[in-house]
Amino acid sequence: MPRSGKNNERIEQVPRGRKKLTKIEPLRPQAEHPDKLYNDLAKFSTENPYPVLRIHRDGTVLYANKASEGLLKAKDSAVGKPAPQEWRRLVKEVLVSGCVSREEVKDNGRVFAFLVVPITGSGYVNFYGVDITERKKTEESLKESETRFRELFNNISSGVAVYEAVDDGSDFVFRDFNAAGQKMDKTCKEDVVGKRVTQVFPGVKTIGLLDVFRRVWQTGKAEQHPTTLYKDGRISGWRENYVYKLPNGEIVAAYDDVTKRQLAQEHLQEERNLLRTLIDNIPDKVYVKDRGSRFIACNKSVIASEGVKREEELIGKTDFDLYEQALAQQFFDKEQELMRTGRPIIDCEIQASDGNVRSMLATKVPLRDHSGNIVGMVGINRDITERRLAENRLQQERNLLRTLIDHIPEGIYVKDKDGRFLACNKSLAEFWEVRGKDDIIGKTDFDLFEPARAQHYFDEEQKVIQTGQPIINQESQCTDKSGNANFLLVTKVPLRDSAGNITGLVGIHRDVTERKQAEHKLLEHQNHLKQLATRLTLTEERERRHIASEIHDEISQTLAMVKIKLDTLRSSPPSEVSAAEIEEISFSVENVIQKTRTLTFELSNPLLYVLGLEAAVAEWLSEQVQEKHGIATEFQDDGKAKPLDDDVKMMLFRNVRELRINCIKHSNADKVRVNIRRIDGSIEVVVEDNGVGFDPAEVRLTAGKKSKFGLFSIRESLENLGGHFEIESKPGAGCKAIMTAPLKDQSRK
Repeated sequence: MPRSGKNNERIEQVPRGRKKLTKIEPLRPQAEHPDKLYNDLAKFSTENPYPVLRIHRDGTVLYANKASEGLLKAKDSAVGKPAPQEWRRLVKEVLVSGCVSREEVKDNGRVFAFLVVPITGSGYVNFYGVDITERKKTEESLKESETRFRELFNNISSGVAVYEAVDDGSDFVFRDFNAAGQKMDKTCKEDVVGKRVTQVFPGVKTIGLLDVFRRVWQTGKAEQHPTTLYKDGRISGWRENYVYKLPNGEIVAAYDDVTKRQLAQEHLQEERNLLRTLIDNIPDKVYVKDRGSRFIACNKSVIASEGVKREEELIGKTDFDLYEQALAQQFFDKEQELMRTGRPIIDCEIQASDGNVRSMLATKVPLRDHSGNIVGMVGINRDITERRLAENRLQQERNLLRTLIDHIPEGIYVKDKDGRFLACNKSLAEFWEVRGKDDIIGKTDFDLFEPARAQHYFDEEQKVIQTGQPIINQESQCTDKSGNANFLLVTKVPLRDSAGNITGLVGIHRDVTERKQAEHKLLEHQNHLKQLATRLTLTEERERRHIASEIHDEISQTLAMVKIKLDTLRSSPPSEVSAAEIEEISFSVENVIQKTRTLTFELSNPLLYVLGLEAAVAEWLSEQVQEKHGIATEFQDDGKAKPLDDDVKMMLFRNVRELRINCIKHSNADKVRVNIRRIDGSIEVVVEDNGVGFDPAEVRLTAGKKSKFGLFSIRESLENLGGHFEIESKPGAGCKAIMTAPLKDQSRK
């Protein structure tokens, strides 16, 4: 039921939390109960192409036709689920008030107007939707048109006033007044709108403008009316009025202040005299000819160039009286064509000779009378000899500068104050990966780059232009179209004209990506070397402890026991010395000798210097890899002589040991193969296994880790000796390490 006191009035209501006003109307008395009426309407919901919904008083969606499914899904609701919060609030309002509400809802670019109908007896509310998208667009278009018209009305330079006729056209009332009109009449809009013209401007009848308003209002034909303005009995100015009628019956008067034009006409003669004085004193040759190409006037420059003392000596003559026949005929033909066609000749370059070749810019325009008929021509000849020579020198310098700029590696460009490219070199186009310079000229950074990057460049360059402070070698980072990082040194300096005013800027981009990458690799390499030095120191210390431990725990202890037993035997009677004790002492001494030999081989394999690298590697593989660790080994040698310096032998042997130790620790291999051969002046050692393998790129990135630092050490040691090191491996496919080093004869050259 409607609330008391609201039965016969229309309520404008804006529910809290909703963006659209809701109009609620009271239910009108019906011939039958409203519930029955709306129940009958709801029977056609399945056929309705627009959304139809039914929501219970507790906010649950009871029913929704097919057209409503998308709307409910967008609002995270469905039949049997709670309706959106704003709809639940609206349901409560209309059930309490008993009034029909209207609600606008946007869905996927469409706008629906819902009629919200309370079914109070049943405790639910029906929502009937209508698509008003086009109406909304029309309303927005009309609003935009009105705004544009208002902007035009307020911003045009002419004064514009709108009037409405009263008393059958005997007078007119101001309805609107634009800013230009207020400025011309020095009055406030609020002071005149709503008042009569005769009340605001009593003299409107005297000047006849009111009669013009009346005729235009009656006939609908526009009229133009010049008006002379008076103040204190004297002329204060002139206006031109253009009056026309709008379709709605209103009168519009557009008027311009032409006081300056009238004054200009009064001073026209003075300006003509001044013009004659100026023409006589300019360096260009100015002359006037009749239709027969005879001189009828000229300035002092013409007189001086043609060798006469005064203008009268030249008047009446033609070019045939002044120049040789061919040149005079050429001038005559061009001038006759001009006077016949009326097409002017503007800045036509000609060559003349007064003993020296002179360059002239000739301009010839037709001379017309008041009726527009051609009665002659006006000619202007400008000597540009010096300018042409200067331009030729300037063009040569520009060509040289352009050649230099186009062939330097730095990217160079010029921009105006608005950020548009005026020029650039080839290096810049190649760096930005465009087809050529023409794809850059005239564009801005917003046409070439993503918005954030373009805005950064624009703000940075505007600061240079506004403050005049250059940017010198500023480091910058950007990405190319492939996503690769590039490092630049950027210089941006203001560009000034001859007066010192800033007209744009010049930018220089120097690509230092390779240098940065090299610096990064160098720092990384230095860091690895530091780690390597630390690791070598620690390794040396560990080896010392290992040797000391071996000597103390194995050799020293065994020798001590031997000494004790020998002392015992020496103090015993000869008859009590047993062969078993002597055998035990012999075994202990032999064990010490074996351990000493093993330790000696670990420190420095004598076979390496006596029999060579091949024998040392073969023996070490057999004893330390196959016998000790149970890994099958295979050794191959091409049998060729491979003379090596001791340092190279020692380094290759140590590297083979390092690779096999890594294999034993990490690869889970059960087979190892070493191949040594001579290739020209180098030795090649290939070490292979059938283990789990690894990713070499990942190892290079993590070369500082303890478990993978040996590969870096191997590479550094070989490169230091003039060799190189390669790894071929991938997960699950074993590993192949290739070491090369120079032979002894080659290294001495």
